[in-house]
Amino acid sequence: MTLLSLLLPLSPLAAADDALDGYLRYPDVHKTRVVFTAEDDLWIADTSSSPSVTRRLTRDEGSERHGKFSPDGGSIAFTADYDGNSEVFVIPAA
Repeated sequence: MTLLSLLLPLSPLAAADDALDGYLRYPDVHKTRVVFTAEDDLWIADTSSSPSVTRRLTRDEGSERHGKFSPDGGSIAFTADYDGNSEVFVIPAA
């Protein structure tokens, strides 16, 4: 399965109530889940359902990017700029 085939189901997101303005950037894939950056926040999509279920993981004033799944898929590490500093944070993928 290619990355493109995983991201194509995300196209209906534009019609969602919490519409995604801007580009979907920095994707990382773990099995059927994709974590990506949009609107300077992290989002996660489960591509095993149709349409894919997508939810926002972060909603901060800072900019979050480069989300990466841990090898077991249980956590997501990402870089964020809060208070002018770039730091690495880890959150549960669930």
